[in-house]
Order: sequence, then structure tokens, then C-alpha cells
Amino acid sequence: MRPSLRRTALPLLAIAPLPWAVANSYGGEMIFRVYLFALPATAFGAAALLLPPLLATAHGHGLRRPLRRLRAAAVPVVVVTLFAALSLAYFGKENVNYFTPSETAAAKWLAGHAPEGSLIVGASDNFPYAYADYPYHDRIWLPEAAPEDQRQVNRDPVSELRVLTGAGPPRPVYLILNRAQEAQVLATGALPPGTLAHIKHALAHRRDIPVVHRTADTVVHRILPEGAPGGR
Repeated sequence: MRPSLRRTALPLLAIAPLPWAVANSYGGEMIFRVYLFALPATAFGAAALLLPPLLATAHGHGLRRPLRRLRAAAVPVVVVTLFAALSLAYFGKENVNYFTPSETAAAKWLAGHAPEGSLIVGASDNFPYAYADYPYHDRIWLPEAAPEDQRQVNRDPVSELRVLTGAGPPRPVYLILNRAQEAQVLATGALPPGTLAHIKHALAHRRDIPVVHRTADTVVHRILPEGAPGGR
């Protein structure tokens, strides 16, 4: 690093946030905060290493010419590499963040048809209108259930869904499963592998948990009370 940079606090500013990555109980999101706090000083230092000193460029010292050529060649390589990394970071979760028109249509149908006081159950909250009419519906997201409940959902989906949704007064209960939820739990490991596929298979022909709406990428079930007409 250049002497002028060594005489500043720039390196200290770049490394100062690092201890917070291990010295907190905030969770994994602290990594992003450490990154954002360290980024300005790190970016400035990297630019200073790549760009030639203005004074040396003005005088055109022969001894600095190889170094200037090396830096000139390194800049486009670094820019292309950073652009590729940015593209991966920005679009790497596109499968999770994007909702297809059919997912939006199904979620809109649920938001419009679930009566006030209904219980909405999902493999996660990763679907449009997940919090529509927030004060008027209760919600259960399976990744937020206790680990044993998550494992039980994978082993016996019907029985565990009855347990999770059976508390409280009688009310309409809807289960929504969509493509983006599946992509999210697969990417994050929020549920045991194969849980969504197992739930879909177990509910495929249940008369007591009928499909009330279906699109290309979403299925909405109604979980009927035990003993209701059409139930087993």
C-alpha cells in the first residue's frame, strides 16, 4: 500500500467492523452490516492501488512505466470480475424473489376469498399478498414451527397440519403452496429436504383437505374440520 495511505486511518476503517461479525448475537444479518461499514474504506483503498498516482503520471517517470502498464491492464480485469460477481449476487436469488403471474393470481384469489378470521398456512411467507389484511387473519409459516414439528410435517403431513391448525376456535383454514416457497426453502434449508414434495403427495387425494384453487405454480387447499362433510 502507498505510504500516503499507510499514514491514514483508512486500513483501520476497513478492518474495524470485522470483530462485530463474531462479537454479537444479532444473527447472520450482521455479516451484511460488517460488509457495508467496511465497504467505503475498502473500495477507496482498492481504487488507490489500481489507479496511478497523479503526480507520477504528470511527470511520466520511466521507472514507474511498467507499474502503470500493470495497473492499466488490471483495471478492466477487476471491473469485469466485479461485474460478474455483482450479477451473481443480484440475480442469484431470482428464482426465490420472482413471482410468476399464476402465483400472483392464486395469492390474490386467496386474499380475496379467505374470510376475516381465517388461518393462512404456508411453507413460508414467500408468496404475494402474504400479509394482506394483516390484522384480520392469523398465519402459520412452517419454517417458524418447532424443529420437531417440522420433522413431523415431513413424516406425517396430514396429522401434523391438524395439530398445528387445531388450536383456537373453529375457523376457515387455508394452506397455500407455490413455486417460490419451494425455491426458498430449498435455497435456505428452512425445511427438511423433500418436505414440500411430501406434503403435496400426501394431500393430493384427501377429501378432507380439498384443493379449492389451483394455477400452474400454486395450489391452495382448504383444511376442513375433522368430521366435516366430505372428510375421512
